[in-house]
Amino acid sequence: MSTLLPRARRRSRHRALARARACLPLSLMAHVTWSFAADAQPASTDTTNADTTLAPVVVSAQAAPRASSLDPNLPANVSTFTADQFDNWNVTSAEDVLKYAPNMAVRKRFIGDLNSTIAVRGTSNSQTARGLVYADGLLLSNFLGNTWTYAPRWSMIFADDIERTDVIYGPYSALYPGNSIGATVSITTRMPTKFEADAKVQAFTQHFDLFGVNRNFNGTNTTATVGDKIG
Repeated sequence: MSTLLPRARRRSRHRALARARACLPLSLMAHVTWSFAADAQPASTDTTNADTTLAPVVVSAQAAPRASSLDPNLPANVSTFTADQFDNWNVTSAEDVLKYAPNMAVRKRFIGDLNSTIAVRGTSNSQTARGLVYADGLLLSNFLGNTWTYAPRWSMIFADDIERTDVIYGPYSALYPGNSIGATVSITTRMPTKFEADAKVQAFTQHFDLFGVNRNFNGTNTTATVGDKIG
């Protein structure tokens, strides 16, 4: 009897331990250890849980273009063009960044045309008051009239200073005046991150032979910019 009682007590302790572990969540069982003086075991020499040094992970990212000022939940179709795209185009003035915008026509008769108007489906090039053009929130559209002689003031910005262009296709909403029934062009210019200077000279020629006109149109375009960021 003296040898059976300790064994019975150990069995009862093991049964109680098994029942207690069955009632514990798995997340707690990993942190709870049970020890009894009668069941003490020698220290384990298993090295499977030894600390392991992982290789370093390097995360790098490229500076993203300047975020658009548009509402991300804007209920309209928007086409976006960034400087990385139209750097490969033949851009001489600001309106040239819209030459490949879907469902949009830019009335540019020749390089340097001051009456370059925009039109989308539902409007024409002679309805300039049905479209809006903004540059950093500044209105470039000319609402003194509603015909092809009242084009946006494209000369207010340099083509090289444009970072992104968003074209919002109508109809208008409370965000913009009713003139946006056709389309709204939102131009975002870039800001320098360090000292930079740029100069560009362009020469062009265009031959036109139509409607009784047969001649060459020549011209030049010279731009120079200087920028810096302090602080």
